[in-house]
Amino acid sequence: MTEPRSDQAPDSPIEAFLDELGGLSTRRPRQLRHLVQETEAHLRDDADRAAAAGLSQFQAESEAVTRAQTIVSLVVGPAPLIVLVRHESR
Repeated sequence: MTEPRSDQAPDSPIEAFLDELGGLSTRRPRQLRHLVQETEAHLRDDADRAAAAGLSQFQAESEAVTRAQTIVSLVVGPAPLIVLVRHESR
């Protein structure tokens, strides 16, 4: 993902990813809502850590999304392989 030009309002990579996630899931509405909420919390925590380490907000969000894509692809399908859990870095 490339960073938008400064004269354009940048779209949030996290918001774009969550929008896409909502459209891909075959889960029931409540399950989907919980999946999106948990995914957003994880992405925001990850992006906050990266931004605190010196990345721009856009870069931090982009990296968080990249790291989450593999995990989320396993839980979105009709037969999820894993359960997405929130973790804290130590």
